[in-house]
Amino acid sequence: QKARVPTRTMTQVFRWLQQRGLQANVFHYAIMISAFGRGGEWEAALSIFKEMEGAGIKANKVAYSALLTACSRGGQSRLA
Repeated sequence: QKARVPTRTMTQVFRWLQQRGLQANVFHYAIMISAFGRGGEWEAALSIFKEMEGAGIKANKVAYSALLTACSRGGQSRLA
């Protein structure tokens, strides 16, 4: 069985890195969206996706796929 990093911890690390100058790109956000999706947290995945767009970062296929998967796993297929 694989060890999983709690999404809260992952978010804290992401924010900490941003505070220290990380210029997040679409891949950083896609990883976050995917992790939330795997954790069944579709709302958090959608929130991160919107944050990414608000930061002026254009979604790519990986980010869209991660969001679609997160919404589907969360029973939100109408959003997907």
